[in-house]
Amino acid sequence: MKIKHPAKQVLPLLEIMIVLVIIGLLAGIAISNFLHARSLSQMNACINNLRQINSAKQQWAMEKGKTQDNTPADADIQPYLGRSANGSLAGVVCPLNIGGSFDDSYTIGSLGMPPQCKVGGVGGAKYDSNYPHVLN
Repeated sequence: MKIKHPAKQVLPLLEIMIVLVIIGLLAGIAISNFLHARSLSQMNACINNLRQINSAKQQWAMEKGKTQDNTPADADIQPYLGRSANGSLAGVVCPLNIGGSFDDSYTIGSLGMPPQCKVGGVGGAKYDSNYPHVLN
C-alpha cells in the first residue's frame, strides 16, 4: 500500500516576481504623488506668507497715510502680521529656505509692487528652480 502525501502548494518563482514588480510599481507611484503633494504644499505656504506680507504692507500704508512710492521696512509691517501681540517676522520664512530668516526669504518692496520670494520655486512648468514664488 502506497501512502499519498498531499502535494505542497508552492508559488512558482515567476508569480512571486510578478507580485514584487506590481508592489514596486505601486510604491513608486505613491512616493511620486507624495513628493508632488509636499512640493505643492510648500509652494502654497510660501504664497500664503506673501499674501500676509502684502496685507501687512497695505494696513501699514492705510494707517500711516503712505503712497504707492513708499517702501516699508521690516519693523513697519511686523505689528500687522498678527503672529503674536507685537507681531514677529521670525516665523515668516519660505518653507524651501530651511534655517533661513525673513530677509533671506522675502523682499517686501514698495507699496506699488507685491512682495517677492527670493527662494527658487518647486517643480512644474510655472514654478521651476529658476522661477520664484509669486503673488498673482
